Amino acid sequence: MNHPSKSALDRARPGSVSAFVERFAHLFRVATPGQLDAGFASLGSFLIQLLVLRTFTATEIGAYAFAYTGLTMAALIPASLVFAPYELKAIEYDEASRLDLLRSSFPPGLLAAALAGFVLVAASVPAMGQVPSSFFLGLVATAWLAMVASVIQDHVRRMAHIGSRSWVAAGMSGVYLVSAATGFVILNSSPPQSWAPFGVMLTANLLGLGFFVVARGARGKLEGRLPIAELRRIGGWLLIGSAGIAVGGFVSMFIIERIVGLDSVGHIEAARVVGRPVQVIGLGLLAVVAPRIMTAASSRDVATAARWSRFYWIVLGSVAGLFTVALLWPVITDELRSLLPVAFIVPLLAVVTAPTSAMAVADVPIRAELLGYRGQLGIARGSLIGAGAQVLASLLAIWIGAMAGPVAAGVGGLASLLVMAWYLRKARGEAVDE
Repeated sequence: MNHPSKSALDRARPGSVSAFVERFAHLFRVATPGQLDAGFASLGSFLIQLLVLRTFTATEIGAYAFAYTGLTMAALIPASLVFAPYELKAIEYDEASRLDLLRSSFPPGLLAAALAGFVLVAASVPAMGQVPSSFFLGLVATAWLAMVASVIQDHVRRMAHIGSRSWVAAGMSGVYLVSAATGFVILNSSPPQSWAPFGVMLTANLLGLGFFVVARGARGKLEGRLPIAELRRIGGWLLIGSAGIAVGGFVSMFIIERIVGLDSVGHIEAARVVGRPVQVIGLGLLAVVAPRIMTAASSRDVATAARWSRFYWIVLGSVAGLFTVALLWPVITDELRSLLPVAFIVPLLAVVTAPTSAMAVADVPIRAELLGYRGQLGIARGSLIGAGAQVLASLLAIWIGAMAGPVAAGVGGLASLLVMAWYLRKARGEAVDE
């Protein structure tokens, strides 16, 4: 197995305060393209969601939330069953050759993504009958196409990070942002159209993929096609775990909708948009941190994997805390309320959503390290237990209404984190003994 050589950071050992600061400064420099990648992509997605919040009614926003959840659930099938095994396989090769695996991952991934659209349709059914049929059909049809383009673009960007082409990934997201901004400017002043949000998402993803084709450069001849049996072995448990999270979120939203109505789901979705910057930081760090954690874990370098994880949690926790405090400052909330009034109809809903957004991505370093140890079973069990906890916590809507949305998400994230941490401790012990 070929591994990149260790950086100065990886060789460093705990020492003085200056050494600690130097290590963190290096980490921030390494994470910069990942932050730009996630920042551009999330800002583009925010503009699309802002288009929804500014042009749709609360009920239509609720329908959009179900379709978007369906998109997320459907995307997990190709992402977990096909693309994740190839991304895990890529770390076995030298960095210069890793992007060559795309030629092998595309055909099965594209087929899986196209078929997964039926999951999106099924997840959108609760909104059927509560909005006009023409609105529902336009929303779901464009969501299906956008899901296929989105899951492929996400895979390409992750492979670019794994192949040390992080700036190419950031460029793809930059194109996505410009495309989304253009769509927002054009459609924001137009009559509301059900196809608009996912139509913009589809176009932006396709243009981002076009940028990759131009910017990638020369291609190698590496072949690394994985047999169906290996895809099933690696991706099966990952799919179960990822599906558990998505299904848990969907069932939680469905329970809340049954208890307090579709308009409350719209309020929860709007508050989630406000809390999105916290996840942007987490996902940006993850783009660069996860490949390094997986590489360290696969070579049984527990210390390096733990060091990258600590960096992730320190930054994520700091950002979540500062952002939550900021949302309690009237000057900031008044500005946000004028921009996204739907998010502030339920008092403190946006404030509670900020820390729970961090909890939703707090377990990702553990997932990455368990993948390096081939601990897919631990990931699946943690995800399923977290999903169950989220579903049970959503029953709090009987007493606290829409506030149950972020509370249930936080409970589910914490349960998942604790279970996976137990499996990680066991895996690290076995790695040290080898």
